[in-house]
Formats: sequence, structure tokens, C-alpha cells
Amino acid sequence: MAEAFTIASIIIRAGSFIKENWKVLLPIFIVILLSPFFIYMAVTSILLPHIDYEGLDLYAEVAEANEIELSVLLAYDTIRLLNNMAEAVPQESVFDFLIIEYHIFDIEEVTKMRSDVKYEENIVREFLVVEDGTGIKMAVEKIYTLKEEGSCTGFELIREMLNREEFLYTSNPKEMTIPKVTGHLKELGEKDEYFFDCYVLSGEEIINSFTESQIKWFNGLSKLIAKMFDDVDIISTDNYVVSIPEGMEADYFPAIWPAIGTITSYFGEIRSGGHIHKGIDISLNRGTNIHCTASGIVMFVGWQSGYGKTIMVHHGSGITTLYGHLDTLLVRAGQEIDKGYIIGKSGNSGRSAGPHLHYEIRVNGVAKNPMGYLN
Repeated sequence: MAEAFTIASIIIRAGSFIKENWKVLLPIFIVILLSPFFIYMAVTSILLPHIDYEGLDLYAEVAEANEIELSVLLAYDTIRLLNNMAEAVPQESVFDFLIIEYHIFDIEEVTKMRSDVKYEENIVREFLVVEDGTGIKMAVEKIYTLKEEGSCTGFELIREMLNREEFLYTSNPKEMTIPKVTGHLKELGEKDEYFFDCYVLSGEEIINSFTESQIKWFNGLSKLIAKMFDDVDIISTDNYVVSIPEGMEADYFPAIWPAIGTITSYFGEIRSGGHIHKGIDISLNRGTNIHCTASGIVMFVGWQSGYGKTIMVHHGSGITTLYGHLDTLLVRAGQEIDKGYIIGKSGNSGRSAGPHLHYEIRVNGVAKNPMGYLN
């Protein structure tokens, strides 16, 4: 009974206190209630001065539509504006994350005697001509002549390219997103007369272009954004080591060096025309043995534009490795090979200034920094 009386007494006293001091308590209650709004205002007015009240939601929509981290897009667009690169428009600036290289070919078909066709020529099909009961093997060769090549990045340049007759893109420019554009170009890339290389910069690559002070600012921004959006992952700007995917055997994970030499170009370097270097270059003497960095199945052996003589190996879990500018190819497509197997010898084929190996790691088609994988 005494306890009930004590509780009632406390309630009465609290009610009296609130009644007497409601003018002071009401603003405090409102501040507590609206604290998320004040956090929002702090982000948009101090860290992101160019974003209005509804702007953050727009950035979130654009980031999700283009499969880009919100914090990276916000940081990049702010830096872009402060550097007077262009107006801060998320739907357009997001296309600075996309780099497209294209090649257009003229194709000529030539019929030859099969015996006159060289081993490395591009044979499309063979057919049999019967004359007086005698079978004569013939072959149709496709001769490719490079008609035009180029690269572009940025919303306006990409839109201009897609408006060309060869690459006609029928979607409304206001609805352009990176997945839609890359999907359209990959469909075109299936035709013999076109070759497209679409490369979407990762969040890590964008962050690596920031200055030291910008990275510190970005880390603070990321933490605030993560508190406001539960589904936003904070991206680390520290050096990282990639772990072996769950269920993947260690021998199929590319963790050894393909060859021992001096690294002359690192992942993420910006080349002429805005091209981003997708792997590492290792300077080697011509004829140096190139080892496969993990067990897998050879998926491509041959010539690739820019890379020269190239080998690509699939290791499972969406991971592939690429070895470019080779001199000698020692494996065939479809061949199963073990980690450390010698697949070729280094050279200077393709666009290359000297003997070296260009080494790439791709996960689900997206280039990753090999330094995070190598022991």
C-alpha cells in the first residue's frame, strides 16, 4: 500500500513540475523529437551545401538506380562542384563513373582453299564443294579492318555517342542509367562489327582519386549518411586484403604472382583519353614464363584489341584472371590447369611500350585491384 502511495505521489509531483515548467520542457521535447531532422540539416547545409531539402532523397534514388554507393556519389559530386568541374547534377555526374571504349570494324568475306588459310587467320566456317565427285574443302575467312575507335566518359559524351546511327539508343535521356546503357552496349557488342569495353569505376577507385583531406571528410560524411540510411554500407578507405569466398578452394583463389618483376603501372591510374588502368603492369624480359595465379579453366586464348596476345582463365565464384601482351601462348581454350601452371611467355604484343605483363583480376566482370589478392 505504501509503494502505491509513493508511486502516486511521484506522478502527482511530476505532473505539477511539468505544468509549472511546460514552456521550458516543450522546446526540449521538440528538439529531441526532431533530432534526426537536425542531423539531416547539418549534413545538407554544412557538408553538402549544394543539396536542398529534398536533394538527399534524390541522390539516394540515383545511387540505387545506378548501383553506386550513396556516400561515394555524394562525396564525388560535392568535390566535382567545388573544383568547378561542372554543375552538381547526380543523374549526369554519375556517368563519370562509366568509361566506354568502342571499336568499329569493316568486315570483308573471302573464300579460300582450306589449304591456303594460315593457322592464325579468322575462319568463320568450312564447307564442301563437290565437283565431279571430288570433295574440295573450302573456307570462308572474315577479314576485319578497324574503321574507328574511341573512348568516352561523362553524361553528355555518352549520350552523344548513343545518338549515333551505329549505336542508336531509344530510351529517354532523362531515364539513362549505367545498367541500362551498359546492357544496351553489350547487346551491340555481340555483333561482329562492334567491340565495346564498358568499365564502371568502383567506389574504391573513386575514393583513391581523393586527396588525403578529402578522404578524411569522406569518412565523416559516410558515418553520418549511414546513420540516416540503414541500408547504406560504409566503404573503408584503408588498404584492404580480399579474403577467399566462402566455400571456394584455396587453389582456385588467385593469390600468387604471375611472374616476378618490377611493377611499372598500378591499378586505377588514369591514362590518356580518361582511360582507367584496370590491372597492374609487371616489367619483364621477353620470354619470361607466365604462371596462372590459380587453378581453373582457360576461357579465352587469342588476340584482344589493346591487350595483344591474351589468355583469360575462369576460377569459379565469378573470378577470372587476364594475362595480356604475351609473346607465346602455351594453353588452349577449355583446358583445365592448376595453380602455378606456365600458360605463356611475356612479350610486347598489342598496345605496349615494351616487354611486360598486364595482369587483371575481374569479379563478375568488374576489374578489381590485384594488389588486394596477391600474397
